[in-house]
Amino acid sequence: VPSLPAASAPRIAWVPPPDGFVGVSLINGILRILTLGLYHFWGKTEVRQRIWSAVRIDGEPIEYRGTGGELLRGFLIVFFLVLLPLGIASFAVPLLLGMQSAGRGFYELLFWGLIFLLSGFGIHRARRYRLSRTRWRGIRAGLSGRSGHFAWTYLWTTALIPLTLGWILPWRAVRLQSLLVNDSRFGNKA
Repeated sequence: VPSLPAASAPRIAWVPPPDGFVGVSLINGILRILTLGLYHFWGKTEVRQRIWSAVRIDGEPIEYRGTGGELLRGFLIVFFLVLLPLGIASFAVPLLLGMQSAGRGFYELLFWGLIFLLSGFGIHRARRYRLSRTRWRGIRAGLSGRSGHFAWTYLWTTALIPLTLGWILPWRAVRLQSLLVNDSRFGNKA
């Protein structure tokens, strides 16, 4: 019985874009200044497209299919539903409670806990977005894990940083990355 050849691991290579990154960086910087920062989302999309297409798996480039409009909409949602209310609360609550109020310490703890929890959600959701817009040979990548689980791990490991005098940082970095990597998907494969 003839034996089948062993499946080889995919060959991953970096093929620098012909135009490089210096020109696009200069143009993006100028357009960002001229549009008072609005072009940032489209510039970021263009840079991602160049970086993704420079990565080749078995000679085939990876594609990034996100758009600047999607990034702008995501920013506006986060700004109006999260950042603006938190900014207003951080201004109004000290005025309402007073500078020496006992409740102010509880508010500060709650406020910063919420900031770190939302940061965890943001990191996970951003990864989910980037993977959902990534394709190779027409097969889409994705992230299957729950944002809440990642955000909770991000929060409690952040709380342990001062208690462990920073010793938890290497373990924390590995733990958070393993949550992201283990939940990353390519097509229907883990």
